[in-house]
Amino acid sequence: MGRAVPSLALLALALPFLGFGFAPSLVALTALAVPPILINATTGLREVSGEVVDAARGMGLSEAQILRDIQLPMAAPVVFAGVRTSAVQVVASATLATFIGGGGLGDLIVEGFQSGDSSILLAGAFSVAILAIITEIIFEILEKVFTPKGLKLAQKKRGR
Repeated sequence: MGRAVPSLALLALALPFLGFGFAPSLVALTALAVPPILINATTGLREVSGEVVDAARGMGLSEAQILRDIQLPMAAPVVFAGVRTSAVQVVASATLATFIGGGGLGDLIVEGFQSGDSSILLAGAFSVAILAIITEIIFEILEKVFTPKGLKLAQKKRGR
């Protein structure tokens, strides 16, 4: 349900409670970021094989150890995919914060649109697009860094 609410609607919902400026933008963008992360974290943890968890229990690991040492590392790629999606959504949606006084690159887009100056509009639009692409690349690198080596090997083996 949280993903169904459009970004601009979240910003508008924060406005009556927090007023104009950075605070409602931060709250709305945080609310926008949470659902993809939670959905992917839940999905990633559910995808961990029950047999693996049972084997860990059989070896005497506590539930906390199973979560920390088995489930979270195995769910890491799916969790990071949610974080990546969320980060790119926030970067792209942050431009809408300009409508509630949150500032940002949306100011350039609106100014260019209002003045009819396509160079200002395009500067804002390209800046947002480049920032979203850079965010995607950075989080892709982080996903690769934080994915356990054993999972990388298993993924390569399945890919053959």
